[in-house]
Amino acid sequence: MKQVWRMRWLLVGLLVLFLTATAGILLLQSGSEPVRQLSESEIRDQVLGQYGGEIREVQSLREGYQVTLESELGVYELLLGGAGEARRILRLEAFEPPEPVPNPGGEPGQPGTDQPEEPGGEEPPPLPLTEEEAIKIALGQVLGKVEDVELRSNDNGIYYLIEIETPEEREAVIQVNAITGTVISVIWDDDDDT
Repeated sequence: MKQVWRMRWLLVGLLVLFLTATAGILLLQSGSEPVRQLSESEIRDQVLGQYGGEIREVQSLREGYQVTLESELGVYELLLGGAGEARRILRLEAFEPPEPVPNPGGEPGQPGTDQPEEPGGEEPPPLPLTEEEAIKIALGQVLGKVEDVELRSNDNGIYYLIEIETPEEREAVIQVNAITGTVISVIWDDDDDT
């Protein structure tokens, strides 16, 4: 009979120990600070500081914001997390760059002249992410030798395609968003050439 009571007390003790440990783990996890959601004005400041242009609309979502931004190049929809991190950027409308107005006089290459600019014409505005930065991000995903880098665009935006050959002679193609630096995809070429 004593042995049965000992077993019961042992089981009760183990149950109490298990519940205490579970409660402790839950308290530790809940003790970590949650990510603070930025206010609408902070989101506006962040977007304008990073991309420039003019904000048409900001909509608060359950877990972030949707921002409609107009820049020299077009109208964009940005889906941002609560801390302001870019999750998706879509170009809704593209604008053609304005034609220069010929006007005699002044310095070559300056507005108000009819003299041509330097050879090569006007350069497009710089992308937020350089080719070197995109390569660094891609090499963070797949280690190896960079074989090729291309800048491409589609309806979803501008991105870099970076081909990397690994030391094991496998080839990966990494797609990196040229605006946010987010890795969109990693595709492995597993074709056997033997």
